[in-house]
Amino acid sequence: MTRDPKFAAIYSEHAAHVWRLARHFGVPPEQLHDVAQEVWVSVFRQLESLDLSRPLKPWLTAVVWNHVRHLRRGYARHMRKAQALTDAEAVRGGGEEPMSRSEAVWTLEMLLSELPADQREVLLLCDGEGLSAPEVSEALGPRSTRFIRGFAWRVAAVRRSRRRSGRPAGRC
Repeated sequence: MTRDPKFAAIYSEHAAHVWRLARHFGVPPEQLHDVAQEVWVSVFRQLESLDLSRPLKPWLTAVVWNHVRHLRRGYARHMRKAQALTDAEAVRGGGEEPMSRSEAVWTLEMLLSELPADQREVLLLCDGEGLSAPEVSEALGPRSTRFIRGFAWRVAAVRRSRRRSGRPAGRC
């Protein structure tokens, strides 16, 4: 670790956030460490020009996104492998009643994999990371309509989930 106290403070406060974002943006587990390291190298290089009077989470989110977008093709390959593993686990289950938590995780992964990448990003940033509308807009760039559309995508995802589980779609 560096001896720079400014960097050390930023790292200790936001390291978990960077890892979560990388995971949410679809970085395969075996590449998480590399992506996180690249993010922190970028942060260190930009440390002197960093405006600490502004919130760091949106800026860090943009830095993570910039590193993750280079892995998009690898992400699609990873999702195909993950789906094959999930299908194989379901076949091995032999009709046994699945654990409710594992079933919920599987359903969530399936729903997320069906969403286009930009919709998945908005959903995970809002619900997974708790970012506000302006923070999402700042992190993903001047695409403010992405956030507004995100609410419609969330409602659609909840309704699909309810239909699949046999519950009435109703109101979210």
